[in-house]
Amino acid sequence: MIRDARLLVGFAPRQPDRLDRFIPTSLRPPTLEQILAVAREAPPAGAWTLWGGEPTLRPDLPRLIEGLAALGAPNLGLHTDGLALAAPGVARTLRDAGLQRARVDLHAMSASSRFAAHDWLVGRKGAGRAAVEGIRQARRAGLKVEVELVVTRPSRPLLPESVALIAQLGVDRFRLRRLFLQGAARAQWVTLSPRLGLMAESLRGAVQTAAEARRPLTLHGFPACLLPEEAHRVVTGAQEPVLTPSHRFRHRFQTPVAADFCPTCPRGEACDGAPSDYVYAFGARELPQAPPPDRHTAALELVAPLAHACVDCHGDLQEGHTPSRHARKELVRLATEGVDVLEITGMGALDHPDLVGILKDAVAAGFAAIEVSGDGAALAERPRSELRGLRRLRPVDRIDLALYGPDAARHDAHCGRPGAFAATLLALEALRALTRAQVGLYGVLHHGRDLADWAVAWETLPGPPAFRLLPEGGDLQPIAEAVPPSLRSALAPLLAHCLGGAGAVPGTTAPHPRGANRRTAFAPCECTPKLSGCPGLALGYLHLGHNPDRA
Repeated sequence: MIRDARLLVGFAPRQPDRLDRFIPTSLRPPTLEQILAVAREAPPAGAWTLWGGEPTLRPDLPRLIEGLAALGAPNLGLHTDGLALAAPGVARTLRDAGLQRARVDLHAMSASSRFAAHDWLVGRKGAGRAAVEGIRQARRAGLKVEVELVVTRPSRPLLPESVALIAQLGVDRFRLRRLFLQGAARAQWVTLSPRLGLMAESLRGAVQTAAEARRPLTLHGFPACLLPEEAHRVVTGAQEPVLTPSHRFRHRFQTPVAADFCPTCPRGEACDGAPSDYVYAFGARELPQAPPPDRHTAALELVAPLAHACVDCHGDLQEGHTPSRHARKELVRLATEGVDVLEITGMGALDHPDLVGILKDAVAAGFAAIEVSGDGAALAERPRSELRGLRRLRPVDRIDLALYGPDAARHDAHCGRPGAFAATLLALEALRALTRAQVGLYGVLHHGRDLADWAVAWETLPGPPAFRLLPEGGDLQPIAEAVPPSLRSALAPLLAHCLGGAGAVPGTTAPHPRGANRRTAFAPCECTPKLSGCPGLALGYLHLGHNPDRA
């Protein structure tokens, strides 16, 4: 039986934050009638939790709770930031409507800095203090209260103390969740995501503190081998599916699984495996049950102050180039960790003033293969002698240039730079003439409406068609239905079997926080275990018409 069925009730957060909320801006929140229809068809579950965005922003929330309670909702809960519950009478109103639980986000609390880390993560001063008041009001109203802490670099050292202080508020249980490659966290994910090797001690301390306070604690998004003695606390994504108006699943708020990293682990369905977003950025050597594959791939991101106009394509861009000293420090770290294939990516990778020097250092570090991808327009302005020098760097065996639209007008508009499309094609021609690397183009696909134009464009564009999806989007069904015959083979690896795709091999595609490289990341769905070679859905996307029983 499902442990906790999450009923999707909205997308909008109270305010922008730094965390990993999934916010598909192209979709409308489900109506009250749609949510009730989903609940009537819901599979057996131990609990239902209203989830998505900030549910208390719905003006019809009391009526929704009443409707679900009338259907016999099991252990009905609400996942909230707690701010609305802080107002007198709100928690009691929701309890009277039929609510039984409140799951409140409170990511960090300490005696010295109080709620500074929490407030910074959620982007609202005073949010932590309000969440605590919301917890108190919920308890006074007779609701059971559980607290979810998303583990980040700022909050990791505070975990044991946070659990101890929050336990004093009288909460009933704790949930510790790993930060996922999702939402706003995508832009700063490598910075925000703590290292698993450093996380184990803090998690162990939090578990012990909760046990001393006699409070249950569960772990979400963590591989079981991180704390083998506490593996029974790990909750997998399949135990907490999201129910949407389209049938029974759709976007599990869960990281993709790199099954190739866990060939000998006996835990099976009791663990989601090695999270591939983490493995791609930091490697798998910190996981005791996750030996790395024969060719360990990792990325070095280079940022440049490019004035890209499309936030969906690039996320938040930083000011200034990545310092060369920082890049070289990362090269040493990755080489020390045994990385075989280095991907140099990021929107500023090919625009970095010290790109050639960084490539030379990467060759000297001993990587077996080096791949570079990103916005190639700046290469057209580099001296040909500099590009010709790449011929001597034999491990540099692949260079991919991004196109953000099928023609000059759309590409240049997305880049915010007139002439960028023409400059990218000039750079491609120069690289093919002056280097030994395999050079190609890939289109960044925004939606299905452009596919017919992409098909026409690739009649004249050099090389075979190739695509990646935006880091986040909406429903994949319209894209699948719009695929022209000439692009079917190029798009098949991006689509699950149920969408008519061939499916890529799980673990061979790698996510990246800014979506600047040529790869698309995948997350498993309910039918993934049934189908050999199907990676599931593209991470950050929905398939609203998917029925896993027909997969």
